[in-house]
Amino acid sequence: MGSTCTLTDEALLIYLLDVNEGGIPTITSSITVKPDLAVVCGVDNKTVPAGEHSDLVKGSMRQLSQLVNLMARIKSWHRDSSSVSFTFSLRTAISVLETAVDNLVHRESEEARKLGFVIEQLQLLMENKYSRNYSPELTIFAYVTHTVSLVAYRVLLDERILCLTSTTTLKKVTGSLNS
Repeated sequence: MGSTCTLTDEALLIYLLDVNEGGIPTITSSITVKPDLAVVCGVDNKTVPAGEHSDLVKGSMRQLSQLVNLMARIKSWHRDSSSVSFTFSLRTAISVLETAVDNLVHRESEEARKLGFVIEQLQLLMENKYSRNYSPELTIFAYVTHTVSLVAYRVLLDERILCLTSTTTLKKVTGSLNS
């Protein structure tokens, strides 16, 4: 199926439609080109993080070939889910969870704290373990867990259940607090 283009007052919309067995059309993937030539992409009702196509379009579009290449990539992501990278999936999950936090009435609620923890864990998964930056909240959580049960902390580290700071780094942090 080919792309459909629509020009509005605000943007150029390029999208792919699929029609289900009941005859209902659904936009499966889309590209919105804004007046400043910045692009926003979507696949299966999810916004594609800009980092996933920054190798094709970084900031604003400069050439038509960028749009053509972006259209091909977006179509392949929808048609062949195996072409979607692990990082793409993580960034999409983070984006969805950040939207959920933004939609919460109380930003300091229990739900917001839990979602913040999950978002940080997903972000840390994308980082090299030697270049991770842990939030103060996660560092305190690690310290408390380590203090209460060294065995439990070792299991979390060894089984790679959570992205946590090493015991060596934790000792350095707590050592500077004790000084």
